[in-house]
Amino acid sequence: MTMMNIRLIMLALGAALLSGCGMMREYTIQTTPAQAMVLQQRQGLNPLIFPPLRLGTTPLKKQLFYSDENDARQHRLTIMKRGYEAEPLVIDKSSPPKVEVALRRIPEVNERVFDPATLPDLRLHLLPITVQVNRVSDLAGKEKTPDSEATQAASETVTNQLLRLRTRLTKLELSESASLQWQAMNPQLRETVNGIDAALLPYQPRPLLIESGRVGFAPLRTTLKSESPGGAGPFFLYLSGVCNVDTAERTAKKAAADVAGFLLQGITGSMSAARVPMATPYFHDSRLATPSGETQLQMAVIDAASSEVLHVDRLVIADCTQPEAFESGLVEVAKRLGTRGEAMK
Repeated sequence: MTMMNIRLIMLALGAALLSGCGMMREYTIQTTPAQAMVLQQRQGLNPLIFPPLRLGTTPLKKQLFYSDENDARQHRLTIMKRGYEAEPLVIDKSSPPKVEVALRRIPEVNERVFDPATLPDLRLHLLPITVQVNRVSDLAGKEKTPDSEATQAASETVTNQLLRLRTRLTKLELSESASLQWQAMNPQLRETVNGIDAALLPYQPRPLLIESGRVGFAPLRTTLKSESPGGAGPFFLYLSGVCNVDTAERTAKKAAADVAGFLLQGITGSMSAARVPMATPYFHDSRLATPSGETQLQMAVIDAASSEVLHVDRLVIADCTQPEAFESGLVEVAKRLGTRGEAMK
């Protein structure tokens, strides 16, 4: 949740409290079958910018707000479960305290979902890893210059460490043909994985198939399976990352902004000097800043037979330019994949 989201929610709550009126009504939502995810659309906010809130799985008790007895507002919910159609649900003051919804089965879709606890038992075939390293020069974090040499080094480090840490992991050696296909497919695959809500993936009514939206994946998958020993199956591991590193210029600008902010706050008296750390936000909107000093990684387990994305995970580890801390962070990556407690050698 962004700072803007938090501020809007706090303003709405504050307005409700200041008004001196308002009430909460509790509803129990039950579905057949149970264990369906309930989402709530944010009131008055663009769903393309502010995605629905995840309320939890059924059976679910939820308190909803009304300003007074005459409040005609409608709380718009969506109920999702693998193998069943997504069901819209509208709750208002006339709704009964207990709401029951019978979900409609999708005959051709298996309702079983991937269990992340089985990851340690899977033999994964590692697709080429790219950890993009950018040099950030401006204070707002918008001016980023790709560093190809650092990108190659970081990508190789991640690859080598994961192969050491995680048993049952095989690196796929790409032929010239497969390499060309991969170069064309990789940006699209990264975009697809970026857009997946990992928490909602198991509840999507239908499996998310890469080939349904990325036509280039089918020939690549065929090539990989034909060229790899044993047919390169049944699971691919896709991993990508971004590491933004401050240039000396940006570091100097940060220091200058910190000092200026410290002095300004002291002059205006908005905050005592004792409470102002030197690492305060700068004059630009901090929400627009690109995080630096860390590496953001995302990984996806893909079914080689169907192209279904079975599992998505994301985590943040240390700056890729700090070898010891970066490699320590990769231990956590390997644990997420199921190392059974193996340690780096």
